[in-house]
Amino acid sequence: MAIIVGDSNGLTRFSSLEYQAIMFVLAILMSVSWALVEIVMKRFALLPVLFPGVFAIREKRLYFFDIEVNEVSDGKALRWEAMMITRLTVIVVLSYLWESCVFQTTTHVGKDFPLEECSRGMDCFASELRIQTFISRNHLPVNCSTPGANAGDPFFDKQVVVSCVMFVTPSLTQWLMHLAIAHSQIQMTLKAFGVLVWSCGQYSWFSWVILATSVVSFIIVCGLTFGGVMTNFNSSWSGFVISFSFPVFFWIAGPLGYRGLRFRAHCEDHSGL
Repeated sequence: MAIIVGDSNGLTRFSSLEYQAIMFVLAILMSVSWALVEIVMKRFALLPVLFPGVFAIREKRLYFFDIEVNEVSDGKALRWEAMMITRLTVIVVLSYLWESCVFQTTTHVGKDFPLEECSRGMDCFASELRIQTFISRNHLPVNCSTPGANAGDPFFDKQVVVSCVMFVTPSLTQWLMHLAIAHSQIQMTLKAFGVLVWSCGQYSWFSWVILATSVVSFIIVCGLTFGGVMTNFNSSWSGFVISFSFPVFFWIAGPLGYRGLRFRAHCEDHSGL
C-alpha cells in the first residue's frame, strides 16, 4: 500500500503521520458529536430522560430529586453539570466504539519487542520517552520481522514508547456486540451518576470524600501514566480515556450532590416556617 505522507521505510502499511491523521479524524468525529449533543440538549428537555429520578419537569418547573428548583441560576448550574456528564459519556463511548470497530491502538513503555502486537499484524512505531517527542513527531517504524536472537533480551537500547496500530476487520456480529456493550456502558454511567449524586446529597461529608477521591485518583492516574507503569496493564486508547474519566466523574458528582443537600435543607427550612 502506498505511503502518502511521511516515511515508513517499507516496514509498515502507513506512516506514523498518516496514522496520526486518522486519530485526528477521531477528534473531529468527537467534536461533531459534542455539537450534536449540545444542540439536542438545548432544544429538547432531555434531562428527565437521561437521568430519570434525578431530574423531573412538572408544569414547566424543574425538580431535582423531587425538590423544586426556584432559582434560575441554580437550574442552569444543575443543567450544566448534567451536560458535562453527558459529554464525558459521549467521549468514553465514542472512544470505545472507535477502537473496537474501526481503529485499534496499543501503547507500551519499555525496552521489549512488541511480539504480541506484531504477531497480530499491527504496525508499530517507537519514540523516545520525552516531552519533545510530542513536538518533533519523531516516531520510527519497528521492523516486526526481526524480534532479535533472544526473545528474553531487551530489543531497544533504552526506554521507549512503542505504539502499535491496526484497522479492525469489519464484522457485523462484532459491531452489534460492541454497540450493545456501548449501550450498557451509557446506562451504567448515567445510573451510577444518579446514585452517587443521591448519596452525596444525604451527607455533606460524603461529598468531600468524593471530591478527595477525584483528586487522589487523578494524581494516581497521571503518575502511573507518565511513569510508564500504566501501560503494563492498560495499553489501549479507550482504556486511557476511561482511566482519566473517573476523576472527572467524581469531581462533577460531588458538588452536584452537595448542591442537592443545600436544596433539601432550604426546602425544610421553608416548610418549617
